[in-house]
Amino acid sequence: MQGSETADAGTLRPLGSPADAKRGEGAANEQKRCAEAFRGLVADGAGGGKTGEYALSILAALLGVACSLAPYFIMIRIITGLVNGTAELSRCLTLYLWMAGFWALRYVLHSISTTISHHATFHVLAKTRIRLMDKLATLPLGTVLERSSGSYKISSWSG
Repeated sequence: MQGSETADAGTLRPLGSPADAKRGEGAANEQKRCAEAFRGLVADGAGGGKTGEYALSILAALLGVACSLAPYFIMIRIITGLVNGTAELSRCLTLYLWMAGFWALRYVLHSISTTISHHATFHVLAKTRIRLMDKLATLPLGTVLERSSGSYKISSWSG
């Protein structure tokens, strides 16, 4: 079907028709609306006021990763001592306890990171839904019914 496309009613019409121009304007308006939505996100703070919680979550996650790597470095010390013949039982047991402590701390930090990030995310989602409901309450019912709910989610940030 070169040079034509199928319309909603099943009829063929050539590209470059007034309907295509109208669709192009609609796409430009949609891009403009998305850009306004992005500006609204940036103006409100993309974290929805929870940027500190997200930063704390990331810090806990990074510390958790460090704690998951530390046992391998301890294991290197143990193996080096065994190969060199300088390993003492009390020293190895102490290092094994440190390894176990780091592994346990890794799981604790992972849990803390996940809890904090989920709390912040659900708070942001709740604020978004409240803003969406406030916006829908101001619109006429006909306008609400003619658009999909996704279009309101995108444009709810623009005001």
